Amino acid sequence: MVTHRLVNGQIDWKGKTKAAAEATRNKHLDRLFADSNWEPIVIPFPQGIMIGFLNWAGNWESYTYWHHQTPAQRRWHGCTIHNERDKKAVLIHLHRHVAALVRDAEGSEVGLTYVWHEDHDGKEDYLQMDAWHAAYKAARAAGKGDEAARDLANEARIEFANRPEREPVRSLATALLVLETGNPVPVSKHLWRQCREHETLQYEGLFLVLREEQVMRCNNPQEKPQEQPQAAKELAWISKTLLTGYMDESKRYCLLRLQPGEQVLNPLIGLK
Repeated sequence: MVTHRLVNGQIDWKGKTKAAAEATRNKHLDRLFADSNWEPIVIPFPQGIMIGFLNWAGNWESYTYWHHQTPAQRRWHGCTIHNERDKKAVLIHLHRHVAALVRDAEGSEVGLTYVWHEDHDGKEDYLQMDAWHAAYKAARAAGKGDEAARDLANEARIEFANRPEREPVRSLATALLVLETGNPVPVSKHLWRQCREHETLQYEGLFLVLREEQVMRCNNPQEKPQEQPQAAKELAWISKTLLTGYMDESKRYCLLRLQPGEQVLNPLIGLK
């Protein structure tokens, strides 16, 4: 029976005793660093440095070390092991970590510049966390307790995530996570098509979603598919899992997970 566990990043080592867990960890680290096939990545940032080592010998692991000194002269350092599958994923992770450290020390605007330029979902998550932190601090300053402040911060993040000018989500994992809030998620055209192709559809065409006092109009990406044969593949749709894909009034491709009790209407023929 495992009684001790040591955790570092995405890796954990277990043992019946603390000594056994430490021995497992040391054996793992010895194996990692016995291999010379490591590629270093260095990212300097204000008051610190992030150093990543990528192992391409077949175990697809990366090791990260960071050292950070705040303007208040407080020092932070640590290391993490990750299971990343490609160099781009490692770069994205390293830059997200740097961005978070810089935000804490230098402010949000500076931190955002360290998000990897191809990491669109990371940028969105960064902006959402800005909204969360701002709401939390405001609630605490107004005398709210921690739990109440967190509830208000969560609401603020959801509201910010549904802003009209939001950039489209490009990662399926991120989109599915945001869908758990029950709100529409603007997505890239590629992701919208990907979901449509892999979901079993039960309906396609124009429809309305009725939510209590809210009516959501779900448009087709192309209004006249009969004039454009290829457009027939881009009709708004509802899948067997109640995942829906449509274009909203702002001409954004969106995904939405229907909730129990919601009605779907065809504006031309009535209840579907």
